[in-house]
Amino acid sequence: MVFVVLVTTSALLCACETPVFEYTMENWQRDPYLVRYFHRATEAPADQETNAWLQSVSRGQEGAANLSFARVDVTDAAALAGATERRIWEQHSGRELPFYAIVSPKGNELSVGALSASDAKALVGSPGRTRLAEQLASGTHGALLLVVGANMDESEAARAAVRQVVKSTGEQERAVGAVEVRRDDPAESWFVRQLMALEPDLADLANAMVFPVFGRGHVMEPYLGKGITVANLKQVAEFMNGPCACEVKTASVGTDLLTDFDWETRRQVGTSEATSPNFALFDIREAENRQPVVVMPTAGARSAPARDEQPASEAPAAVVPPVAQEQEATPPAPVAPEEETAPAPEEPPAPEPSHDPYPPMESAPAEPAHEAPVAAVPASMLDVAAPAVGEARLATEERALASGPDLIAACRPVPAALIGEEASAPLGDTLSIRLAIVIAVVTLVILMGGMALVLRRENG
Repeated sequence: MVFVVLVTTSALLCACETPVFEYTMENWQRDPYLVRYFHRATEAPADQETNAWLQSVSRGQEGAANLSFARVDVTDAAALAGATERRIWEQHSGRELPFYAIVSPKGNELSVGALSASDAKALVGSPGRTRLAEQLASGTHGALLLVVGANMDESEAARAAVRQVVKSTGEQERAVGAVEVRRDDPAESWFVRQLMALEPDLADLANAMVFPVFGRGHVMEPYLGKGITVANLKQVAEFMNGPCACEVKTASVGTDLLTDFDWETRRQVGTSEATSPNFALFDIREAENRQPVVVMPTAGARSAPARDEQPASEAPAAVVPPVAQEQEATPPAPVAPEEETAPAPEEPPAPEPSHDPYPPMESAPAEPAHEAPVAAVPASMLDVAAPAVGEARLATEERALASGPDLIAACRPVPAALIGEEASAPLGDTLSIRLAIVIAVVTLVILMGGMALVLRRENG
C-alpha cells in the first residue's frame, strides 16, 4: 500500500512541477482576435483586397496569426446571431457602413472604423512582437516587455530593474528575456493598443510599464512606474518558473497577444520586417536619439571615451588625394626640416576583451527620418483616439505601487468546470483524478494505521 502511495505521489509531483513557461508553451493554444467586417448586402470594392487577405490569414493559408475574420451582413439575421456580432452592432448601429470592428480575446474593442490592407498587415505583426516571440521560442523562461514612458528618469529606473532581473535569472539558469518598445513608435501602434487594452486606464497613463509575457505570447497586467521594482519583477519571474495552476488557461490572468508566429515550429512566418534580435538573454531597445539613454554599467564594459576625444558625430576633415594635390599646387610644397616634424601619435593600447556574459544593451539602428506609412493607426478609424504620451497623465503613487498581475489569483485552485472547457482538458481531468486517488489512498493508510495501533494497545 505504501508503495502505491509513493508511486502515485511521484507521478503527480512530476506532472505538477512542470514550469508555467514550459507548460503554456507546449499546451496553451492562442485565443483569437476577432475582426468583423460589418456591411450591407455586398462588400465595398475598396475593401475586397483587405478582406481577401484577412480571410486567408484567418484560414491559415497565409502566416500563422491567431486571428478570426468574418463578414457580417447587417441585413442577415443569422449573421448577427453571435453574441459578439450582436453586441458590436447594437453599440455601433448608427455608424456609417461599412466598418471593421477589432476585438481582443477578452472582449475589448481595439478599434471600430476603416481598415486598409497595409493597416491590416500592421495589425497582425510588428518588429517588437517578432523579437518577443523569437525570445520566447528560443527557450527563455518568459520575458519582460518594457514600454517606455514619458518620464525618462522613470523609464531609466525601469530599464535598470529589468536588466538586473534578466541578469540574476540568467545566473540561476532560469533565464528571463526582455524586449523594449516605445509607445510612440508607428510600427508598434497596434501592438501598444493590444497592451493598453489589458486594463481600463492604461491608455490614459504615461508611465513606464513592464508586462510579463510567457508561453505563446500570453501577456499579464503590467507593473507601472514606482511599482516596477526588482522585488516585483523577481516575484513574477518566479511565477513563470513555478507550477501554479498552470494546467488551466480559462482561470489565467492576462490575455494572448496577436502574433504572426508559428509556435509549433518556433519560427516567424509572417510578413513583419523585424530586425535580427541581438540577444543572448535580452533585446532591450533604447529610446530615440533625441532622448539619450543611460546604460547601466556592468563589469567588463567598455570604458567611456576621454573628454578630449572627438565626438563621433563630427566628420573628419576631407583628405585630398595625392594626385589632386600635385595638380592644384602651383609651387612645390616646401619640405619641413626633419627636426620640426611632429612625432606620430602613439596608438592607445587595445582594450582587453570583456568576459562579462551580460554586455551593455545596444541601441537599435536609428530609424529613417521619413514617416512609416504602413504601421500607424489612422485616427479616423478609432472611436476615441488614444491620448498622446505628452497629454496622458501619470499614475498616482497608490495606483503604481498596487499595479501588476494578481499572482495570488493566478495560483488559486480552480473549479473542475473550468478545466473541462480547456483544449487540454483530458490532462487537467487526469491530474484531478490523480489528486483524488492520492488523497483517498493516504486517508485509507492513515485510517488503517490508526486501527492497527488501537488493536495493538487492546491486545497488549
